[in-house]
Amino acid sequence: MNQDLRERLRRAQQQLMARNRGEIPPIALSSNTGQHGVPSKIDSDIEVPAPDGLKYFPFQRVGIEFLASRAAALLADEMGLGKGIQTAGLLNYLPVIKSCLIVCPASLKITWRRELERWLCNKAARTIVVCDGKTTSVEAADVIAIVNYDLLGRLHQCLAARTWDLIVFDEGHYLKNPKAQRTCAAKALALRARRKVILTGTPVLNRPSELWSLLNILDNARWPNFYRYAHRYCAPVRTQWGWDYSGASNLEELASILRSGLMLRRRKKQVLAQLPPILQQVIPLTVDPSPLLDQLTRRIGELYGFDPEHLPFEVDPQRVPFELISEFRRETGALKTGAAIAFIQEMADYTQKIVVFAHHQEVLQALHNALGAQSILVTGRTPLRARQEAIDAFQASGPPGFKYFVASTRAMGQGVTLTAASHVVFVEPDWTPALLDQAEMRLHRIGQEAANVLVQYLVLENSLDEKILAALQAKRAVINQIVESRKGK
Repeated sequence: MNQDLRERLRRAQQQLMARNRGEIPPIALSSNTGQHGVPSKIDSDIEVPAPDGLKYFPFQRVGIEFLASRAAALLADEMGLGKGIQTAGLLNYLPVIKSCLIVCPASLKITWRRELERWLCNKAARTIVVCDGKTTSVEAADVIAIVNYDLLGRLHQCLAARTWDLIVFDEGHYLKNPKAQRTCAAKALALRARRKVILTGTPVLNRPSELWSLLNILDNARWPNFYRYAHRYCAPVRTQWGWDYSGASNLEELASILRSGLMLRRRKKQVLAQLPPILQQVIPLTVDPSPLLDQLTRRIGELYGFDPEHLPFEVDPQRVPFELISEFRRETGALKTGAAIAFIQEMADYTQKIVVFAHHQEVLQALHNALGAQSILVTGRTPLRARQEAIDAFQASGPPGFKYFVASTRAMGQGVTLTAASHVVFVEPDWTPALLDQAEMRLHRIGQEAANVLVQYLVLENSLDEKILAALQAKRAVINQIVESRKGK
């Protein structure tokens, strides 16, 4: 065996061992500076219309300018920086965009509709249609259609019957497999779009080979061939079963090409000065209500003396028998659990650690069981010493590397620190504003590295559960205003 072949085999063996150990280096995607057309500034002087009472963060104006200046773009901002808001800003900034198709995971369809209803300026000029796979009408000239990836194949003929001014693929890593049916459908639609945007906080989940499909959708002329891409950036190794493209090579070159005009990526720490310490999102879950929940909702309305569809500002649970409130919350939590698990699992790719708060023992146990060995469970029944051991294990950066901290809101009292995470999901938000504040502050501590915390509240869409949270949030805003005014702010 000659020396050159021996050396090539040695490098191939080392690379395969490195892959098995998870040591393939990441692509250096993160950058708020750029060259050759990618904005390097942290603010933009463009004027983007926004509805009354709303305004964009400076870095979001930069993102809107970036999207408006090119026909194909990959917006790879870290989760929580408002990629949906920047998309709405693009529609406000370029009224020439009449028709828009938004493709997203099923759990985010209602969130997208709510975000657009909140941020679009001229709402009457556009019809927002959430496609359910049964009755879909997207013929109108000024339409924003929202469809989930799983329906792309079934609705392809209907969606492909027109040329879209803009197609947005949210959570674009869903398209990483070029052979998947939804990816093929997405590519066919993208070819007929005047503008294309892919949104994802994780453009590369594991290896460079997963990125090619996204690049091909955005610019198939520049990235037409996977094998040419793979032989340059995936360190191919020929094995007895064929080529192995799970490696990585020439990463600096690939990152430089991406940042030269196609991709814009900002991380929270790069724009931290522009962000509030806590970002809150309400995530509606589409779940069919049970007859029991409908009955309980009507009964609560009768005892409160109001229409459950129109809650007063002051919601006092003490006016309703505890047993009725308890039964209502238990039924709500049971109905949410399956959809909540799916949502949390979808979020897993975007963040290193997640704190999950719930109230009922059966909900907490179901969450813990579904999230598996990567989760730690703390309930009111957990002894104090075991609670602290669980907190220490979650806070630790080394093995076993727990990703989820599943806990009862009321078990996490004052003094508990969970700052290893900057993402918290409330599956069952408490009805006491002070307890919500305390739970959020478990993650936010002055001086922590990730000083910005993303808080997501899961609610049943169009239910008393959602309306009570809205009333509680309004009350919290008033309380915070009073406290701040007392501080002279």
